[in-house]
Amino acid sequence: MSYTAVREFTPYDGKDTVLEAGPWVGRVIHNNTKGDARMVSVHRDYAVSRGDVPKMMELVPELQTITDDLNAELGVGVPLFAENHQMMRVVYRFKDLEHWGDSVDKIANDTNFASLVEKANTIGALTQSRVLMKLS
Repeated sequence: MSYTAVREFTPYDGKDTVLEAGPWVGRVIHNNTKGDARMVSVHRDYAVSRGDVPKMMELVPELQTITDDLNAELGVGVPLFAENHQMMRVVYRFKDLEHWGDSVDKIANDTNFASLVEKANTIGALTQSRVLMKLS
């Protein structure tokens, strides 16, 4: 998408946020895809020092087991070019909103998932999260 096109969809707020922030380019360090279309993704960004990324990655196999049980995809990435390099993004991908909603209901009551979140919170801190949906 060109700079002009981005500006057309971005309300003008008196400053040029596109040029100030620059691109976020990341490196995928774990990716499990199911091979079908996934319309909904959840991004959870953690403040993690570069030295602690291996500690966070130790949690991924157990997290992968949980997402496999939900038929959800799991990806993990770190920035290559970004404003903040002290972060890690965990991405969950779901077939549709119903699949996402059902999965959230199951995760909310999953003690294994809660334990993983607590372990992750001793290594880093959740700074932001978001849900994205592809529009057709």
